[in-house]
Amino acid sequence: MKYLSLMSSIVFLVIGSCSSPKKAQSMIDPSTLNGSWELSLFPASSTPISELYPEKKPFIMFDVANQKVSGTTGCNNFNGPFKVNGSVIDFTAPMGMTRMMCPGDGETTFMNTLQKVNGWTVREGTLRLLSGDLVVMHLQKVIE
Repeated sequence: MKYLSLMSSIVFLVIGSCSSPKKAQSMIDPSTLNGSWELSLFPASSTPISELYPEKKPFIMFDVANQKVSGTTGCNNFNGPFKVNGSVIDFTAPMGMTRMMCPGDGETTFMNTLQKVNGWTVREGTLRLLSGDLVVMHLQKVIE
């Protein structure tokens, strides 16, 4: 009987430890998104950031309480709604945008990539936006 009890305890511990990352993932605090984040790395593009955005880097400002997002593409300003639920994030709702003429493909690349984002993490002051399991943008918190 002791052997059966010991084996049951081991099985319970193993199963419990396998599920803990999922629990941790579902407890992500969306308020960590609040504030402004500047694009620092763009793995979704093979072109360096300085070439895509020669004058100004894109940034995103989150207002989690109102589920609003705003920012700049490096040229035009944008704003609109977003949804966040744990580690899932959605930018697919239509956004308002200014319409200045922008050089190059930076703006299109940024907005098309943002539309594909469906997840996020924050580690060591870096916001990583994900499309599936791939990190498509790294953004650094802007100290205001």
